[in-house]
Amino acid sequence: MMNWSQLLHQTRSNVLNGAPDRGTTQSELDARTQFQRDYDRTLFSSPVRRLQDKAQVFPLEPHDSVRTRLTHSLEVANIAQGLTRLALSALPEEFRPNEAQIEQLTIIAATCGLIHDLGNPPFGHAGEEAMIEWFKEKLKPDTDLHNDLQVKGRNLSQDFERFDGNPQTLRLVTRLTMLGDYDGLSLTTGTLSASLKYIAPSDQTDEADHGRGKPGFFFSEEALVRRIQQETGTEDARNPITFLVEAADDIVYSAVDLEDGVKKNSLTWSDLRNEFAKHGVSPDTEGVFVKAEENLQNRLDNSKMKLSEQEKDEPLSQLFRTMLVWKHMQAASTAFGENIAAIMAGTFTSELLKEGSTAHLWKASKKIARERVFPSPSILRLELMGRRVIHELMDLFWKGIEQAPYDNPSDQKGLHYKAYMLLSKNYRKVFENAVEEDSEKNTDIPVTYRRLQLVADYICGMTDTFAVTLHKELFNG
Repeated sequence: MMNWSQLLHQTRSNVLNGAPDRGTTQSELDARTQFQRDYDRTLFSSPVRRLQDKAQVFPLEPHDSVRTRLTHSLEVANIAQGLTRLALSALPEEFRPNEAQIEQLTIIAATCGLIHDLGNPPFGHAGEEAMIEWFKEKLKPDTDLHNDLQVKGRNLSQDFERFDGNPQTLRLVTRLTMLGDYDGLSLTTGTLSASLKYIAPSDQTDEADHGRGKPGFFFSEEALVRRIQQETGTEDARNPITFLVEAADDIVYSAVDLEDGVKKNSLTWSDLRNEFAKHGVSPDTEGVFVKAEENLQNRLDNSKMKLSEQEKDEPLSQLFRTMLVWKHMQAASTAFGENIAAIMAGTFTSELLKEGSTAHLWKASKKIARERVFPSPSILRLELMGRRVIHELMDLFWKGIEQAPYDNPSDQKGLHYKAYMLLSKNYRKVFENAVEEDSEKNTDIPVTYRRLQLVADYICGMTDTFAVTLHKELFNG
């Protein structure tokens, strides 16, 4: 049975890795908790800034009110914080944290919301799929690369053939964000534990258990994850806050993707009503639709503003989003309370929204977005372009990486070395340090694994615009 005190473990990841505690340069007057510092150092980090130019749904979107990964992440952080406070405060007394703990847990939830998409490559999920395609082509069974990744009964090729942004996020905050060492942002174990959306390595997933349905971490970070699980007492289960952050993400995207679809003219308000009816949800009896329409009409009556039916679409979609988010938050909070005993025991294997009273709305929202918003011609064209950009960049940089590191000065010439030197200097340093450590410590990680990981690190670190611009410079002159 997990307990809140241990879940709020404050040791930082660099200390778990064997490095000395960085200490702090802050004034003694700084009253922030360690978890507040996690949020602050995350907010000011370069990976968060890069989210402003990464697609949420619409790649390279010129419409400045349509969401990017950054605005999406800020919204998830906000909902995660509010939902966590709502859910924890309503728990039965035997499971309820004290007020100080609730405050710290809400900050952890906000930080997890902020970082949850940091590891995603450019062009959204289409970029992730493009990377998987490239890796699968390189790692076909019985090839030398594939065979190199079979280590002591573990199939390390699955880290690439099932590449996912969630384990890349963990890698980014614990390894790749350089602040004078190789320990990333050195967040607390309490925050990192809650950020682990999935808890299985890529070669040990289980679709019957939602928390193990996708890879949660790469082999390169597995030892760190095991130490985090031990320190926080989650062992081989999900952190309770993880369920709330996941629900916040589900709440946000299921509501705002439809709102953005209306902004982009992929849907009208009438279309939205009809689509929900098609999926078994009656807008005439569902409160969020009726309340949105009544709310807008009251505003128009009070202000005496005149809007055409078409002009009403955008404010209606915004009011709908507001009311749907709140309805989902209440449902997720209730589901969390109803399942808290199983959650704290590590035996709850489902999702809060799936078990909540608004599951019908959530499922319908996702289906409508897939059918009416995502297939828009502008998205499909840009996704196809993004796929080509990613494949050709990975091909080029692999030429430089497949012979790295270049320890011999005589090898530091020619196309391969030039391609290698175009990579991010920080990521090259992390790669070279890892190869050196693997050799010194005689780890089970082959250099082939590190090379493939460097390709992934560099591509995932790109924004949409940077990837397109670099591709144009390298291939089109």
